[in-house]
Amino acid sequence: MRAKDPVLEMIARQPVDHVPMEPSAPGTSAVGISPAPAPIETTFADRFDTILNMDLDGFVEMMDAAAKQAVDCYMPQFFKQLEEVIRAGGTTIDAQGKPFSIDLLLDGIEQMEIDFTEDGTPVMPKLVDGPELAKKIEAMEWTEEQRARKERILTEKKKAFDARRRIRKLD
Repeated sequence: MRAKDPVLEMIARQPVDHVPMEPSAPGTSAVGISPAPAPIETTFADRFDTILNMDLDGFVEMMDAAAKQAVDCYMPQFFKQLEEVIRAGGTTIDAQGKPFSIDLLLDGIEQMEIDFTEDGTPVMPKLVDGPELAKKIEAMEWTEEQRARKERILTEKKKAFDARRRIRKLD
């Protein structure tokens, strides 16, 4: 099923013994929701003779169709749950119908907590988008004003990061 969707294919899998159904405890770093597992329904539709005659090609086609049907059922639920988690985390920007722009991207970066490597390089968040938007983003050209704004934002984020990491030593 994972190979049927490029987004699902990129997500690491982690087996667990228990899927929590209760909200996260107040005061924790969790966003406060624990979505229920997404039900996936699929139908195996094939002629009996495929199995009886051990028709491997027919069986593979049946499994492929079932996997596609499962992905078509699951992915809308995935994006709905993802949106709930992102909204709960407070990292959404309402573009109010405006198209994606570098300024909207910078607005989003302003709202996020950014970490930095030991050498001071920002660890920028990943932007997940569709293929058409990815092409548009690559083609966008930054103005000098936008570059300066990005530098101001990252300077402030570095100060905030350093303040979070500051350790006092008592002699």
